[in-house]
Amino acid sequence: MLDPQLLRAEAESVAERLTVKKYILDVEKLGSLEDQRKGLQSEVQDLQAERNRSAKEVGRRKAAGEDVSGLIEETSGLAGKISAI
Repeated sequence: MLDPQLLRAEAESVAERLTVKKYILDVEKLGSLEDQRKGLQSEVQDLQAERNRSAKEVGRRKAAGEDVSGLIEETSGLAGKISAI
């Protein structure tokens, strides 16, 4: 199995070495997929941070005795978005 970090850092040299095994690595597609992965990872992290802020707000409002049903639904929606990604 190939080390993902090595594959990301040295895609060209890995592609050359794989030709010995008669495997063709599409370096451009690999780069495109890596960019897509980074974008999705960033999006998930942003949504998780938003969910965490919302959860803290729920706790703060509950402690103050306020109604939090709408905020809980919003937080659940964020969890659904994260799962969809």
